[in-house]
Amino acid sequence: MAIRGRGLALRARRRRNDSAASRYGLGLLACVAALLLPVPAPTHAAVTPLVDCVERAELPGIVQFHFGYRSTESSPTTIVIGPDNYFSPPPPNRGQLSTFLPGVHLPSVLVQAPIVPFNPNNPAIPMRWILGADQAEAEADLTLPGCDGLVWLGAWQPERFYLNGDVVTFEGSTWVATSFVEGERPGEAEEWELLAAPAEPASFAGERRQTFNRRGLARVRDPNVERSSVILIQYADARRKGRLRPTNVIRVRKGRFVARGEPRTRFNYVIHGAP
Repeated sequence: MAIRGRGLALRARRRRNDSAASRYGLGLLACVAALLLPVPAPTHAAVTPLVDCVERAELPGIVQFHFGYRSTESSPTTIVIGPDNYFSPPPPNRGQLSTFLPGVHLPSVLVQAPIVPFNPNNPAIPMRWILGADQAEAEADLTLPGCDGLVWLGAWQPERFYLNGDVVTFEGSTWVATSFVEGERPGEAEEWELLAAPAEPASFAGERRQTFNRRGLARVRDPNVERSSVILIQYADARRKGRLRPTNVIRVRKGRFVARGEPRTRFNYVIHGAP
């Protein structure tokens, strides 16, 4: 009985040892499998580049694009300058950020570029910012709005380039550029939009017929007369026949004028505002 009991105890001890070894082997296999599984690459899809506007740089023939970014992360994110953070065309490093804060930040990068007018037949993009592992892009060209809104630049000049929002005068009208335009007159290029047409001068007809005195003078008071007014006189006297002397306005003051014409002859007059 004692021998048989010892044999049973030995067999039970062996089974426990085999079970422990099996559990240890399974745990070791699980660790090795975890180490061999591929680790997903970090992504920066939560950070995307933005483009805002364009403005003139201090150097002639150079414009400056305003870029920014949006980050939906709750804490600062780092994207080093390189394959996931670069500008095109080269150089890829144009002073952009590598640490991105949460929220929207405009502008955060100012990039200068030579003028490259937009050509619909060859729509080359002058400047692109590529950011993040997903290679999100912000594209900047000369069709962007101007950074300063409406900018008054006086009379249109053929040798000057204009950006979206630039305002000029041309042949009495006021025009605003809606995109980049150079060398094309307002009213002839679709990039110009009319803001204000020249105002037509006001005209007023005299309320009653006037008469030259016996010396051929007429002093007329009319509140519509200004110092710059142009006054036209026409004879209106059916009694007067034959040749009449020419009329002549010899003095214009605010609210009145003096005219010369055929003595004792009636006339009508019209007041025109200065063009």
